[in-house]
Order: sequence, then C-alpha cells, then structure tokens
Amino acid sequence: MWRSALLLVARLRRFFNRWAAATTAYHERQVTLFALHRLEGYELDQTRIYRGPIDDVVEKAAQLRKRRRPG
Repeated sequence: MWRSALLLVARLRRFFNRWAAATTAYHERQVTLFALHRLEGYELDQTRIYRGPIDDVVEKAAQLRKRRRPG
C-alpha cells in the first residue's frame, strides 16, 4: 500500500517537473524568436544571421521536438 502511494507521488512529481521544464523551454523559444524578429538588418549582419533561416530553423526544431515526444 505505501509502496504504491510512493510510486504515485514519484510519478506525479516527474510529470510536473517535465511539464514545468517543457513550459520553460517553450517560453524561452518564444522570447528568442520574438527577439530575433525585432532585430534590424544591421544587427543581423553583425551576428551573421540572415532573416530567412531564422524561421526555417525554428520550424525544423519544432518538428524535431514533436517527433521526439512519445505517444
């Protein structure tokens, strides 16, 4: 009885830890994407990033993330 209760608590803790990590990662991606979209041409040249690849890279990362999720 105690063992099953402890297992349930451990599973719930893992679930919420993973959910919090996923939420934080999503928020960080959104902030980064917003910041990159606000950059001007001169700033992009300084970082050697061209506007075209930004959206492509973000989209590929999202697709890769979806494939890695189980279920």
